[in-house]
Amino acid sequence: MLSPKGRRAQVRPSGRKTPPDAVESRTTTTSGKKPSADPTEDPTKSTLDIRLRKDVLRRELAKRAISTEEFASQIGCSYHALWRWMDGSRTPKPAARRKMCKALEMPFDKLFSLRRLDGGEPS
Repeated sequence: MLSPKGRRAQVRPSGRKTPPDAVESRTTTTSGKKPSADPTEDPTKSTLDIRLRKDVLRRELAKRAISTEEFASQIGCSYHALWRWMDGSRTPKPAARRKMCKALEMPFDKLFSLRRLDGGEPS
């Protein structure tokens, strides 16, 4: 079925039709610009891979006799979130990284490892 502007309306899985104007509005960002296909053009995308050094964290928690559950509550996150950070499937947000460093009184570079995704050295 053609819309008044001569474009086809998309059919949703529910069977209802989506007007073409609604389809186009989903492909724009909040600033009204279309998203870039190349992630390197987006300045908000980080080129650093930040990983928690779980061996350092476990050693520090053992030295202080703190369980992972207690540490998670100290920094204000769930045990499951901390576990995902430790196994490498997720990366903590900047606020959580700061809380971890502050709670353990450790510098960032001792608790986290940095690696550039483009192969260069981290700055």
